[in-house]
Amino acid sequence: MGVPRRFATEYAERGLELIEMMEANAASRGLQASFALLAASALLTIPFERMKKKQIFDRAKSESKLLSTPGQLKKIGFLQAPFWGHATTGEWWYSRIVENVGKPSQWKDEKGRHPLQLDGFQLMEDEDPNAESVVRSLRNALAHSNIIYLDREFREIEGKEVRYMAFISEVDGGGKSKCQTCGEYILIKNRSEHRLIVTSSENFLTFVKCWAHWVKQIRDNGQIIVAA
Repeated sequence: MGVPRRFATEYAERGLELIEMMEANAASRGLQASFALLAASALLTIPFERMKKKQIFDRAKSESKLLSTPGQLKKIGFLQAPFWGHATTGEWWYSRIVENVGKPSQWKDEKGRHPLQLDGFQLMEDEDPNAESVVRSLRNALAHSNIIYLDREFREIEGKEVRYMAFISEVDGGGKSKCQTCGEYILIKNRSEHRLIVTSSENFLTFVKCWAHWVKQIRDNGQIIVAA
């Protein structure tokens, strides 16, 4: 293939061709979760980074539609986002970790519950945070390797079959808490706050493919963009 006219969109298209070539083989070997992460590390991270207006290549005129995408995704919930098309989203969970982020068995949400225990579960459809924040959190989790495999009971136990994947992303300003008396946000020493997103490996791969299909359709007219 030659130099792409639109790197981000054509890269997504070529990546989808590779997924079609390898997906069945990965599934037959029981490597669905690893394959989903492999695909997402490329097909989610690269196009999402190219959408940033401060990205090194000046593409304001030639890729205006791509650059306007994050703003559009802020206006709609993740499960209602246009990239899903007619696909079934499946179940996604969305919560926060405010204590013991490095120890999954001891995670606590803002109410002191373990976010993956029954009383702490928060199905994303009940809140449906905006699509841009979820995609950005997934991208950050991938970039920083903040990903954990879980079994059918949402536990991280070595040797158990992988059923779910947990993505953890630090929240900007997450070490602050609102004072009930003064209404101001106060920095809490030694506390950080992280978003937690959980779904099955099948649902996650469906999202990655839907995202790539959607990105490849974002077209603009303009000059050829040469990129590594």
